[in-house]
Amino acid sequence: MTIFEIVISVISALAAVGIFSGLYKIGNKIGGFEKLINNIEISMKKLPCEQHGKSLRDLHDDVLAIKTFLTSKYKNAEAIWGVKHSPTMLNENGITLFKNIKGDTFLSKNKDFLIEKIKKKKPKTPLDVEIDAHEVLIENTDGEMFNALKNWVYESPALQIWEGDTAKSYTVSLYDVCYVLSIPLRDMYLKLYPDVLPATQVI
Repeated sequence: MTIFEIVISVISALAAVGIFSGLYKIGNKIGGFEKLINNIEISMKKLPCEQHGKSLRDLHDDVLAIKTFLTSKYKNAEAIWGVKHSPTMLNENGITLFKNIKGDTFLSKNKDFLIEKIKKKKPKTPLDVEIDAHEVLIENTDGEMFNALKNWVYESPALQIWEGDTAKSYTVSLYDVCYVLSIPLRDMYLKLYPDVLPATQVI
């Protein structure tokens, strides 16, 4: 892959789904990030021009920064809104946020569209479905279906969440909303397509 192809791929991803969702798509697939970084490093060694070499090194550093940020952000969302319970489920914080944003209504209204988007990604395992559900939601935050949720995020005061026995004020982001929606969406998909589940976990 040439540097031109790398830059075009990055720009295309960002332009297609918006800056926020584009960054998520790049960051969500860590293996893809590492491959991109490796290609950049290989290309850097071949460049004869110092000016282009500097630009490529800057791009390399930016990609690493985005990867670090999104990886930490995703883990933070899991810790705040979910609990690992074979599989991950919403905790009390997540359930509260899901109710506040009327998650049932949103998912019921947009179920067919979202399920079809996940299906097109051809998930092979329940973890694929979980990742794809979150990704599909993020990818479509620019759509009209998200307008009400965006307004809620914009207008809502900070939410009180619990970390153990300690309560604290937390400002909810659209990213948090997508994470909380993704867990029930994952379960909806698995009920429709139980063949993705291991035999011992068929719903």
